[in-house]
Amino acid sequence: MIEFFLLIDLGSNYSYVNPNLVDKCGLRKEVHAESWLVQSATGTKKRFHHFIRSYEFEMNYMPMSSHLNLIPLGSYSMLMGMDWFYLDKRKVDCYGKAIECLNDNWEKRIL
Repeated sequence: MIEFFLLIDLGSNYSYVNPNLVDKCGLRKEVHAESWLVQSATGTKKRFHHFIRSYEFEMNYMPMSSHLNLIPLGSYSMLMGMDWFYLDKRKVDCYGKAIECLNDNWEKRIL
């Protein structure tokens, strides 16, 4: 099992993975039909061309899956954006500091 640092960013439309994690896990990269430019919170801009289709991982023993675009993320392994929240109808409880998810049986789980 590989541990990684995950950043949840509600201001990001898409989810990303650090190329270091892709190399460490031996994941298969695919090429986007068109590349595009991404601007980070610090203002730096990066163009990316590759993505990982349906990367599967566990968070608090709950299986997760997401498409991830490859882009350097500094000290983070992955950045989960709004596409990840939409995918499995996840909700953020800022007051309770929790993420509510639905499992395959549509049962509510709290992360």
